[in-house]
Amino acid sequence: MIVAVSWLILLVFLITSIALWLRTTTQHEQELAHYAELQEQHLETNLGNIEQFLTQLSGQIIALPRQDFQTHVTELLQQALPYHLNVEGLALLDTQGRFVAADFPMTVGEVALPAAGGILQDYLFMMSNPSFQVGRPYYFEPLQQWVIPLRQPLYNQQGRLIGAISVAFRADESLAILNRDDLPEGTQIALVRNDGYLTHLYPVSPEHYEPLEMYQEPVSEALRPILSQQTGLYSYLRPGTDHRGLQSYSAYVLPLPEYQQVIVVLQSKRSVVIAWLQSMVLPLILLVLCGIAVYYSYRYAQRIISESEQEVLTRQAALVKSLNRYSQLTSMIPAGVYQVLLTHEGPRHFIYLSQRVRDIFAIPEGLPLQQAMESIIGMMHPDDLNRFIELEERATAASKPFRWEGRFLVEGEIKHIVIHSSPGNEESNGVVWHGIMVDVTQERQAQTQLDELTNIDPITSLPNRAFLHKHLHEALVEARKKRQFGYVLSIDVDNFKLLNDSVGQVEGDYALYLVGERLARILDEGELAARILADEFIFVVPNCGMSREQAQQRADQQVKLLQEVFAEPIRLHQDDFHITLSIGIAILTPESSSVESILQQADQAMYEAKSQGRNTAVFFNSAMEERLQARLQLQRELHRAVLSEEIELYYQPKVDADGQVYGVEALSRWLHPVKGMISPVDFISVAEQSADILILGRWVLRTACKQLVEWSKNPDRQHWTMAVNVSVKQLREPNFVEQVEEIIEQFGAPADKLIIEITESMLLGNTESAIEKMNRLKSIGVRFALDDFGTGYSNLNYLYRLPIDQIKIDQSFVRSMNKNKSQKQVTKSIIALGHALQLKVVAEGVETKEQFNTLQEQGCDLFQGYFFSAAVRVNALQNDYVPANATK
Repeated sequence: MIVAVSWLILLVFLITSIALWLRTTTQHEQELAHYAELQEQHLETNLGNIEQFLTQLSGQIIALPRQDFQTHVTELLQQALPYHLNVEGLALLDTQGRFVAADFPMTVGEVALPAAGGILQDYLFMMSNPSFQVGRPYYFEPLQQWVIPLRQPLYNQQGRLIGAISVAFRADESLAILNRDDLPEGTQIALVRNDGYLTHLYPVSPEHYEPLEMYQEPVSEALRPILSQQTGLYSYLRPGTDHRGLQSYSAYVLPLPEYQQVIVVLQSKRSVVIAWLQSMVLPLILLVLCGIAVYYSYRYAQRIISESEQEVLTRQAALVKSLNRYSQLTSMIPAGVYQVLLTHEGPRHFIYLSQRVRDIFAIPEGLPLQQAMESIIGMMHPDDLNRFIELEERATAASKPFRWEGRFLVEGEIKHIVIHSSPGNEESNGVVWHGIMVDVTQERQAQTQLDELTNIDPITSLPNRAFLHKHLHEALVEARKKRQFGYVLSIDVDNFKLLNDSVGQVEGDYALYLVGERLARILDEGELAARILADEFIFVVPNCGMSREQAQQRADQQVKLLQEVFAEPIRLHQDDFHITLSIGIAILTPESSSVESILQQADQAMYEAKSQGRNTAVFFNSAMEERLQARLQLQRELHRAVLSEEIELYYQPKVDADGQVYGVEALSRWLHPVKGMISPVDFISVAEQSADILILGRWVLRTACKQLVEWSKNPDRQHWTMAVNVSVKQLREPNFVEQVEEIIEQFGAPADKLIIEITESMLLGNTESAIEKMNRLKSIGVRFALDDFGTGYSNLNYLYRLPIDQIKIDQSFVRSMNKNKSQKQVTKSIIALGHALQLKVVAEGVETKEQFNTLQEQGCDLFQGYFFSAAVRVNALQNDYVPANATK
């Protein structure tokens, strides 16, 4: 009954889905037809008015005196022009397309319709077939505009054709296209000539932002055959807006033969699917509610059946007498029921098996119950048999129920069966045990698939970090137990960021997939390749022998094999790219302490390989161990220092060309109680590898804002700005904007004096989110600076989108610009680019008078470096830093 109801619900849902689909498609066609009809009315009204206007103007021109005819016509055109919106010009043309007079300045005889692009040919065709014409759009040089010409033939008083009156409409304004604010997203209305060229399009697609592409090329091959069809809805394939292949579009065609034009209303069929899916929300909710009702009905039925079984089990004598009736009942439920007689002598056999049990184990109908026990035991998986026997013996000895789940090999297929068994009445020759068997194979398979998905990297289909840790832990346990050695490779794809920036994120992901595919290709049994970071992979090979030397030898062989496999380039965007790897090798020993330690060792060796020039492999050694331990110790001490606020802010001034302080950059300094001053180069990189960078970053922001508040009370320093560096982890925190806003509000700091410095590398892979956060902070006054400009790989197009106020020339360019002419040209170009974008340009690392003078000549706005002042405590700051003999 429940199954029948379920099928009925699904059938009703399917019929409803089909009906809603038909209604949606009908509404879709009606909507497109409505827009086409509105466009037709709008077009006929506008063009009719223009045709009437040109006809009246023609009569006025014919009536003008012949003497100074060109002057009279020009004055008449200039007087008539202001009465029409979006009109760029009026002109009188002769039969050869030459301009006789116009409302704009021109030299008679020197201006004519261009022959290129079919413009003149289009006009001459009108002269040979005189009638009102909507001409092809073209770029009109005298007006410096793309225009759409509308022409009316001109006859003299004797009825001879002497030329045409032409009115030029701006191509980027609405000549005849109906601009509607409520036009659905993805819908376009086009006006297409009978010769296949576009007259107008609204709205303009991103791929057609250049009029040259719109008007000088005919419409697509797929659309042209539709233009000659009768009024109606047609389908055709069109490149999608994301340029990822063709998409299906609907085109409603409405011909206008009197103007030699066709109205085409375009809309992606994807919008139809979306509208249909939206209409399916209520049916889906109803389906879910019906499913829930069926489920609880099923559960209720199960409970009733379970209670019935329990009652049957307590009445064994009645069960035996009504065996046939009970068999029919139990055959309808998913759980199979059985009874086993355990004799006092030890042997056991079934005294009842429901049909469901027979179906689960494919037991033939004619097989006696005494032989069914032997058949089922024979199907049990060998690895599960001993556990079942042990559990059953303990349960029978204590006369207590037991539950067991195991595997059975049934007709070549592994099945997972759950058995519940309880002791019943004692008979003269033994004890009857009652039980049920449930086939949970599908549930276990689904769980296995779910486990695989949660442990698989979606880009490469290799195991992810979670699965790697589990597998490596098992390898460590096995290495300790068997006293065996293995090795772990930390593999980094060299210069992957550069490759990713060159080909884009989609192709970059495909490159990672190809890397993972090659790694998986060389895996042997028991080995594992996993992806743990953007371009970092781990290769685990256990059981390489009983000595470190054997493991090292196997690792050397593995590295050579990897280099051979990656010698062949990968193909992206129809180009070949050579991939090289930096490989760190850590030996897995019986004494290896933890998964984290072995991964840290491999990672340390990999960074050593990168520092040696990349495309090489390095074994982890004792020297690296010392550096690793020193780094870990520094990380622990830094954590304590951050929490106890041992870190102090120093301030390095930024000055203008006159040496006056414009603002400062806040820089962290750590005065260790034992080791003394520790360079930020050392401790910032350590902090970025842990959560300490977030604690430190928030402390820096709070301290900087407190200092801004103090300076706001000082007339000499209230105009100073405060630049603060943020880390990539800070910027990518979901609540980063809220944190900054809270700190500014807490101290009452002037937001427009706070400058947050970011680097190009922080935007990689997270550009849109970063821009959104920056815009939110810009809305409250916070400013942004792009640090280390010129050293990253980002496309310069980012500069047009990033809401930044300053760019900082990296000190590497400043340091070498007076020794290298090309570097000097680079700084000059960066300054020019910044000024073109209306940004302030800051040069950092200015250390000599010569550097200062050169940058000053190039127009640099602000300067920062030891030539003026190192980073100092707040009480050592001055209001100006005019360098001695700095100016010429």
